[in-house]
Amino acid sequence: MTNDELIGQLPHLATILCSNPTWLDCAVNAEEASEITGVSVDSLARYRSRGGGPKFLRPHVHGYELRIVRYFRRDLYEWLLTNGRISNTFENR
Repeated sequence: MTNDELIGQLPHLATILCSNPTWLDCAVNAEEASEITGVSVDSLARYRSRGGGPKFLRPHVHGYELRIVRYFRRDLYEWLLTNGRISNTFENR
């Protein structure tokens, strides 16, 4: 989704992106992903192992997979919107 499409569905992002245009494209750890999504860190871990959750990144260094996990904020918001976890109540009237 483009920034405009996300802002159309989540207007509060406009304020954030006005002062920091690359905010959506920054990677965050599982704790911040949990705060954004409202899904516990443990549930995010289950989604990673079983599927169905937001896209995630597990970096590799010198051919070795690191034990850390990162999520891009854009992917988190897209996942919330496409999986029905956020709905625009105004449109439902």
